[in-house]
Amino acid sequence: MSIKVKESFADGEYDKLISHPNEVHPTILLQAMIKSNNTGMAAFHAIGLMQQMLFVRTQEEFNEILMLLKGDNLLQVCIEAVRVIGTSFYDDLFAKDFMDRITKEYQGAIVFPIIWPIAYGDMIVINQFIKMHAQDNKDKKILVIMPLNRPELRQLMELNDSITEIIDITTLPESEGDRHRSLNLMNGNVRNVILQEAMIQYIIKALDDPIIIKLRYLPVLAGFKVYAGKRIWEERANLFINYDKELPKIWNQKRKKKNKITIHLRSGGYNDAEGRDVNNNYAQDLIYRLNDLYSDYEIVRLGDAGMEELDGCTNASHEDLTIKKQAQHIQESKLFIGTHSAPQHLAIAFSDTPIICFNYVRQETAMIGTDIAKMSYEPVGKQVKHIFYTKMYDANDKEVLPLHNSKEAVRYENTDMDELLLKIKEILG
Repeated sequence: MSIKVKESFADGEYDKLISHPNEVHPTILLQAMIKSNNTGMAAFHAIGLMQQMLFVRTQEEFNEILMLLKGDNLLQVCIEAVRVIGTSFYDDLFAKDFMDRITKEYQGAIVFPIIWPIAYGDMIVINQFIKMHAQDNKDKKILVIMPLNRPELRQLMELNDSITEIIDITTLPESEGDRHRSLNLMNGNVRNVILQEAMIQYIIKALDDPIIIKLRYLPVLAGFKVYAGKRIWEERANLFINYDKELPKIWNQKRKKKNKITIHLRSGGYNDAEGRDVNNNYAQDLIYRLNDLYSDYEIVRLGDAGMEELDGCTNASHEDLTIKKQAQHIQESKLFIGTHSAPQHLAIAFSDTPIICFNYVRQETAMIGTDIAKMSYEPVGKQVKHIFYTKMYDANDKEVLPLHNSKEAVRYENTDMDELLLKIKEILG
């Protein structure tokens, strides 16, 4: 059976690629294994590639495999996890009374193991997937095992009422944090994520017939029966496009609408900032024009205290709001306006408020031109009214696809404000 490799990879159909290994380039096959969360499989495939390097026919092929194996830090962690897990060093990681209770209460439970917590937006969508599985298995308890090593993670997980219990495996609370800090963090003479892998395995081994669903790369869990598959982004888009299905809300709409517009304008200065961030002059001008059009509306700006305060709005970004308070503002709003950042997913998961997004980019695989790849980074749902993409231009001033971390783009243009305001008027009148 012949498969379309590029299209399948772009749409996250990794199972197709993995089931036809002879038709897929080894490096693409490895990436498919990692992205589908089959990281144990990926580790053994990488070891096989190392052995294969002895027999490659060209220096180019040798260098290609070498660069892949050297350049992927996650892959190195996976290989290390396969190598060290199961040694006696990891015995007796939890107190006996705790383990006795877990063993008794969670037989046959659905277990979501997560290491190396990722961006806030990713975790919002992961919580929606957890809720979907809980709704499909109402007779099952839901056990999540993960490090709650950031305030937003603790708040977010507490708001998901479909979770029966969360076991926090934070081991270095003063050091753990975002994914860039945590992946290579050492705990004594071992990587901290390897110790957390051992903790998860220790718990899972004590359970009778658990259903293990992996929504992230780590833990590796080599040798365990796990359910993995598409990445959350492609699967969410696939459900919407092909099955007209939206992920469940973490919170249903409860609060009454007010004359309120909630906005979030990204300005972090990191990870593709040129394509996604909004400069303060544009942000201030947008707020002034919204005030002119909707003088009886409150404009609430979400964000963090690192953002410069703006005139003409409630700078909720400086009020240290909990996720719950932010979600309440969004629920009370007649419109959410956001850029390519986590609060757009908060608006989807916690409200029925109409959404407009601008300064948007697509993931790299969207260059293949498939609908799932194009939609995967967007907020997904019927309440999404429009997505405006950043305009990008190459060195010859020719417009190029607005891709995440585009290698061609050298010049970027904010979304035209008149076009944005026209769309806002269509919704608010």
